[in-house]
Amino acid sequence: KSYEDFAASPYYSAFIKYGRYLVSIRAVNTISFTDWLLKNNKKLDYWCKDSLYTEWLLDYLRKENPQDALERALKEMTEYAEANTELKNGFNDYFRYGNVNRIIHHISSGRISPWIVYNSASGVDFLDSLDETQIGIVLPWIDPDQDIGISTGWPLHCGVIIAMKVGVIDADEFNG
Repeated sequence: KSYEDFAASPYYSAFIKYGRYLVSIRAVNTISFTDWLLKNNKKLDYWCKDSLYTEWLLDYLRKENPQDALERALKEMTEYAEANTELKNGFNDYFRYGNVNRIIHHISSGRISPWIVYNSASGVDFLDSLDETQIGIVLPWIDPDQDIGISTGWPLHCGVIIAMKVGVIDADEFNG
């Protein structure tokens, strides 16, 4: 078949739609996501569904190289700080003075890594400031009980912080 045949086919339109979808959601790792779609025999018509991207992303974030996660988070925080001059200390003020809803979105879209959240005092303070609904949004994305620690070396205290926040562990009784 020729390029003209392909360009006139429904596959061409589907791939163009998929490419636009990846750009619009700012996909974290397009190659890995596309490989996952192919390996899991997902229908091309469904490749632009947020539910598939979310399913892949939750798994991917738990297995990705921590260096990649940190690099992506620092880049996102730096770009946000440059666009928001109220962050006088640059990305150091990201969790202190950044828009809470934007930060929650960054976490739940994989832009900000739990490595950053849990390993900075302002990140832990940010988690502590969230209400129950907000915790419900970010918890699936930063929950170390979902075998993060085993495969990537997450610090043990990460699970304790969340468990205290959602009331599974009483902070007064914890001696860890």
